[in-house]
Amino acid sequence: MKIKGSIVACILAATALCAPALKVSAETSKSPMPPCLDDSITEDTDTFKAHLKTSLTVKEKNHQSIPTKTKQQRPNVVWLTSEDNSACWYRLYNTEHGAPMPNIERLAKHGIVFNHAYSCGPVCSVARSTIISGCHGPRTGAQHHRSQISAKMPKGLKLFPYYLRQAGYYTTNNSKEDYNYSSADKKGVWDESVMLIESKGDGDAFGRKNKVQIAKLIDIADLQLHPFPEARNQLAKALYSSQPQERYWGLISCAVFGTQATPFYETAKQLAASDPYGLVRVRAAEFLGLVEVADPMPVIYDVLNKTTDPIEVNLILNSVVLLRDAAGVQVDPSVIKNAEWAALSPLVKSRATYLTQ
Repeated sequence: MKIKGSIVACILAATALCAPALKVSAETSKSPMPPCLDDSITEDTDTFKAHLKTSLTVKEKNHQSIPTKTKQQRPNVVWLTSEDNSACWYRLYNTEHGAPMPNIERLAKHGIVFNHAYSCGPVCSVARSTIISGCHGPRTGAQHHRSQISAKMPKGLKLFPYYLRQAGYYTTNNSKEDYNYSSADKKGVWDESVMLIESKGDGDAFGRKNKVQIAKLIDIADLQLHPFPEARNQLAKALYSSQPQERYWGLISCAVFGTQATPFYETAKQLAASDPYGLVRVRAAEFLGLVEVADPMPVIYDVLNKTTDPIEVNLILNSVVLLRDAAGVQVDPSVIKNAEWAALSPLVKSRATYLTQ
């Protein structure tokens, strides 16, 4: 999701404080594994902490108070985030039609404005989790918005306010968090905070174990970045793969190509009708619905009524919202309102409520 984001003056201090982390990344950039997943991360983390303490001239021992002079030399850091919006909505970027945001505009006037930037995630908690950790969401399993199973940080790596706290800062994140990381990873990060959520997920370990297959799925997803004639043969291999995940991502790429993917309409109809994996059937139906080749809802209703997994239900309801709101597909509210799965979890309930209003 392309944005024209404004990084304002108050964030510059945070950027300066994070410079040692950027240096670590540059030194290890030749490794096939990103720095946040490298086995040497513990050593890098210790180096970062030492560098941070030196750069801030922290002279604390045994919890003694910091000398006044040192306090004055240490910058205060305030991180402000304006979320769930688009640059075109701001007068800062859209002088004719954008909404006035005088405080943001004043901050931008004395800071740095990035005119060509990309969000690290197309939804708030994913982008926020990436910023707070320095790790791209899919690398840690934090790419799902408010997942029912939170992700764990890679071994030896902490959320960045932890390092500020170790350097003698008082840190607060009061009260909104909405990071997709476990409660254990948030301990020791803030002196004051709210909303710690229990977690069992370990995206880092899963990624290490399945990195070959994950890389293959990324390649299939990236086919949508190529011209359709170049991607066609690889899409065909994905749709006829014995691996359901490859069929799943192949169908997502087909949906992005839209009517260019006409050669795969019949294959998608077969997958929607009889694939043994419900989510593959849903993605096939979604593709056909977006290109207006077939009504996707009978397939989607069928899959919904056969699943008892709240995570799967949430993914399917995301497709239903897309089809209804973006493609004008008719959704029968009574089918959703009276379904047993509509009461599986709070997130399912909220999606069902949205669809039945």
